[in-house]
Amino acid sequence: MNNAYTDLLELTKKMLAHSEKKEWDELIACEKQREEIIEEITKEPLAAKSSDSDTLHKIISLNEEVLTITKENQENYSKALLDLKRSTKKTSLYQE
Repeated sequence: MNNAYTDLLELTKKMLAHSEKKEWDELIACEKQREEIIEEITKEPLAAKSSDSDTLHKIISLNEEVLTITKENQENYSKALLDLKRSTKKTSLYQE
């Protein structure tokens, strides 16, 4: 039977898959579910069992991968937005 830690691990795996596929809406939905599980977990002392502690370490590792991917894409979107703004500015200059 799954406990909250294994549920959290499975959800974090889904989040990694969504981030790799650039499925941002699905990633956000999973993050909201994950927040609910974390809220429940933190009501009691964390990782009381050794197996829970191992699962928690896996979750942290996967989460770091998700953060790396989302940060890389945030930088790409910021660059694209800046390019779009520059292009729009050039276009408006030509129209004047």
